[in-house]
Amino acid sequence: MPGVSAPLCVIGDFAWDVLIRTNSQLLTGGDTFGEVLLTPGGSAANVAVWAVRCGLPTEFIGKIGRDRFGQLAEEDLGREGVVGHFVESDEHLTGCVAVFVDETGERSMVSGRGADFYLLPSEVPKDAVRRARHLHMTAWSFFVDPPRAAARSAAHLARECGSTLSFDPGSFQMIEEMGVDHFLACTQDLGIDVFLPNYQEGEVLTGLHEPEDIATALAKLYPEALIVLKLDADGALVYDQGVATHIPAGDKQPGRRNGRRRLLRRRVPGAVSGRCIGCRGGALRHVDFGMGDRTPRGQTGTGRPPARPAALIIPDG
Repeated sequence: MPGVSAPLCVIGDFAWDVLIRTNSQLLTGGDTFGEVLLTPGGSAANVAVWAVRCGLPTEFIGKIGRDRFGQLAEEDLGREGVVGHFVESDEHLTGCVAVFVDETGERSMVSGRGADFYLLPSEVPKDAVRRARHLHMTAWSFFVDPPRAAARSAAHLARECGSTLSFDPGSFQMIEEMGVDHFLACTQDLGIDVFLPNYQEGEVLTGLHEPEDIATALAKLYPEALIVLKLDADGALVYDQGVATHIPAGDKQPGRRNGRRRLLRRRVPGAVSGRCIGCRGGALRHVDFGMGDRTPRGQTGTGRPPARPAALIIPDG
């Protein structure tokens, strides 16, 4: 779509989730009945899909293998109405994630390093980035390099074109493995407009424990950003220009990340939304919280329920 402005572009991971869910305790060396499902996922792809489901034209940039799973990825985003810009690899397979959900609802994941982890700066479709008014990124594109350099190049290009940026830093375990100082060094210079950590990620990044203290410290680390600290069942804390506003949790649904069984979906009320609108020249209209989960999109009890969004940032105009 050359020359046509797109409200949102998302760069990052598409991965297929192999969901394994049991109704009884899994014993080492034993056998049990359960569910084994293949579902589309990936933190970045999930955001792109939910944006389109909410009526926002969205483009997605990612890398897949030249294999059957890659073909299915293209079909999946096409079916969802997302404009996909896929780089195909002959050297790496399309990404897959094993998702284990036990009888209590606790979720554990093993992420394979598929083609999505090998996107290079030279492979980023620059026209797609240039025409987007807002670029969303997730930390799964930053924990290792590649694809870190590719994501950073897209962010710098978007900023040069006057676009706004949002960033989800999940997951806290990967931040610890990467090292907080290294993580900050790779993200603080991007000019992020909206920073979307959950409580655990904020705790790891700041070393603090009280939500308002965490948000205040994050605002110092990312001084240009609106801080949206996701607190799961307790809602979210929005921190902007020294003012902290608590947003209660919205509708409760199964399948929150890290095994929690609530899905947070809440729009910023008028007063806070006005602060979003003022962010970098009126680029953002509202924020819904819960962005960036790598869980499957369509399976109630593990990922996002199929009829409603978990998170979305909508560029204005």
